[in-house]
Amino acid sequence: MSILRRFVHCFFCLGVIIFNADVLAQDKPAIAIVIDDMGYDNALGQRAIDLPGALTFSFLPYAPFTPELAENAFSHGKEVLAHIPMQSFEPKKLGKDGLTWAMDKNELTQKLITQIAEVPHAIGVNNHMGSLLTQDRESMQWVVAALQGSTTEGLFFLDSRTTKYTVVETVALESGLATARRDIFFDHTDDEHAIKEQFESLVSLAKEKGFAIGIGHPKSKTLKVLFEVLNQLDDYGVVLVPISQRWVRKAPNT
Repeated sequence: MSILRRFVHCFFCLGVIIFNADVLAQDKPAIAIVIDDMGYDNALGQRAIDLPGALTFSFLPYAPFTPELAENAFSHGKEVLAHIPMQSFEPKKLGKDGLTWAMDKNELTQKLITQIAEVPHAIGVNNHMGSLLTQDRESMQWVVAALQGSTTEGLFFLDSRTTKYTVVETVALESGLATARRDIFFDHTDDEHAIKEQFESLVSLAKEKGFAIGIGHPKSKTLKVLFEVLNQLDDYGVVLVPISQRWVRKAPNT
């Protein structure tokens, strides 16, 4: 066999191997991981961004380190969301421009757009708290309409599901807005064993459904566990994908 033919043969075989590897990777169950509440702790935020793989980071709009960390996440090829404070049933402080049930459409829309603008490179939003507001259909219709406006076109809405009565996903799909829903919270309990169990629940759910979304926070124990498990994804039999790959969109009236 000539040198040229050997080269072509080897190149073809390598291409087949790479193609097959890609196919196998695509056939694996997928998970997406979002780290919420970014922007208040610079050191922990940077540790989170340094985690391996295609994680997504959701930043509180007025947190002191949000601009710097969001730029850093983007420069590392990570996806960025705006973590929008919304009213909950518990008397928790929302902070500046937090969205409440008492707002009219104009006020809610303006405050939402203002907050999104505070988070560089945001490709979507998810709710911070919001167990009250995300149950209110009219408020969610206003949020979805704002995300479909001229200044926010192309943004997505990840439902953090802080209440089982949320209408976020329903309203978004009715309006044709790209959306997704959280399946697992990792760190309601700040314990390494519990966090790892929650990650394993996420993997099991992904294997059952094909895809699942987990949300965690920039806490030391959470980051330690995630660093360990993200370096063992092959053993878990799942792949980590950017959340933007798995948005769901349904055209209105279909």
